[in-house]
Amino acid sequence: MLSLSGGAPARRPGATCPRGAPRRAAAPALDALYNLAVAGLRRRGVKLLLHLCFGTFHGRPRTARSYRTLFPGVLAADCDQFVLEFAGREMREAGLWRELAIDRELGAGVVDVKSFYPESVEQVADRIRGLLTAEPLEKLWLNPDCGFNHTARWLCVEKLHALAAGAARVRQEVAGVASPAGAGAGSAAPAGFNGSARPGAAQG
Repeated sequence: MLSLSGGAPARRPGATCPRGAPRRAAAPALDALYNLAVAGLRRRGVKLLLHLCFGTFHGRPRTARSYRTLFPGVLAADCDQFVLEFAGREMREAGLWRELAIDRELGAGVVDVKSFYPESVEQVADRIRGLLTAEPLEKLWLNPDCGFNHTARWLCVEKLHALAAGAARVRQEVAGVASPAGAGAGSAAPAGFNGSARPGAAQG
């Protein structure tokens, strides 16, 4: 099965269309554009992921850093999974999935791509444990908040190691298996918490 991840376009508050007409609300415009771009792909067996974050370039968001400006309106997007930014916002709104009873998969950002702070394995694991209170294990996928295109390569490696090892630690806890001694950032466990490797990192 093929998988396709699409990114959310950045918007300036009060931006206008070329002819001067005010833009529609962000959520209706976004789902309409996304559905137009991916029309027919799900019927051909392509798994569709919609990435929604608050901007990566120089770490300067262009909108309020809350998904309540998009949900539930953006649920009209014809996708299988929403890939969202949580780590850089200290996991704020991680309970939105349970609150709105969203039936899609959640690709949750558990490492912050805008920070030079290298998360520990236990910090990532703790973020995952919190997510499991809001999203069923079989629908939870793990990823960085956004793409690493503006992050130092050495830091990317450290953060991805922490992500993989944190996922492995919680997976073992859920399965009732004790973590092996010394398990840490060097673990090569896959990042997809549901037992499968994630099809690709979200791109900003």
